Amino acid sequence: VSYGGGCYSDLNGYESDDQVQHKSKKHVNKVVATCKHGLTFYKKMKLNNGLKIYFKIEAKRNSRYLLGTGGTGGVFHAYLPSEENQCLALKIAQNIVASEEIQIHEHFLNINEQEKNRIIKYYGYKDDNSKYNDRTFIALEYGGISLLEYYDLFKRQENDLFLLSNIIKGAARALAQFNQHAIHFDIKQSNFIVSEEPNSNIEDSVKIIDFHLSVLLNTSTAHNVRFDFMTKIYMAPEIRGLDIERFESGIERNISMTKTDVWSFGLMCYNLIYGLITSSISYNELDLLLEEYRKDSQHDELNRMVKACIQEQPNQRPLMRTVVRFLEKECHGFNYEKSYLTLEENQVWCVD
Repeated sequence: VSYGGGCYSDLNGYESDDQVQHKSKKHVNKVVATCKHGLTFYKKMKLNNGLKIYFKIEAKRNSRYLLGTGGTGGVFHAYLPSEENQCLALKIAQNIVASEEIQIHEHFLNINEQEKNRIIKYYGYKDDNSKYNDRTFIALEYGGISLLEYYDLFKRQENDLFLLSNIIKGAARALAQFNQHAIHFDIKQSNFIVSEEPNSNIEDSVKIIDFHLSVLLNTSTAHNVRFDFMTKIYMAPEIRGLDIERFESGIERNISMTKTDVWSFGLMCYNLIYGLITSSISYNELDLLLEEYRKDSQHDELNRMVKACIQEQPNQRPLMRTVVRFLEKECHGFNYEKSYLTLEENQVWCVD
């Protein structure tokens, strides 16, 4: 299970339940609840909305309770018996980081279900200001596996473009839905998951996760966008090494910051298809690689979409909702193709 960053990356940086209970001498070895995965829980937590969940923090690398770690944190198995034995993911984050992510989740609570069904479900949070830790618990939907893990598991051949295309279409729909309300700022394949119990149509089973760097639309200022914590290699050219003045100037000139997510999405798709980008690649090497790619002869639907997303100028990139329209064959050509592509009589250009 992958949940991205925003939580404690050093599992030795906080104490497990067992350590805390041992110190307080209140631990009683009595099973309180057992989930469908066969895990038992000894402690109950009341979230901000009154919801009560069972949880266990076991900070061991091979623990069955540990679901994953991210840039600054760990995610643990939790249990909500009131929802048909629903398993949850309990993300532990530093208070200052968690507040930003919670703001995004709380925003989506007031959104129609059909407009957020591709966004990881949020159950609530609890601040823990005990003498042991200054942290926040965030209860989320129990997710599935990452896009790359799903592809490796179900591909029928070494380069299964049909499956890959459907996975990418699902991710595009998820990001398009998110971008209607917020900018993610950390788009990469590990920040999309395929639901644990996927729909028969993979395109409808992909969800977007990890909002610890995200900002709501119309609130994106240099003071609440944390450039230093972004995945460097996926950063769009216009925000690499960006300072406050240049960022604010870009907003004033109505440069769409959502186009930074589009670049990252295109780069993610490029890497899913070709696997040529490593964490050690420099911006110069990456830009040369992409420049050659933009000029090559790959003109199938998937590559045309990727090339549209990684245009150097933000205003030449489509919005994600336009990318989805292209993948669903509702429009047929991008801005960058107008100098050489002639559409058929019943076809239309992709316009934001």
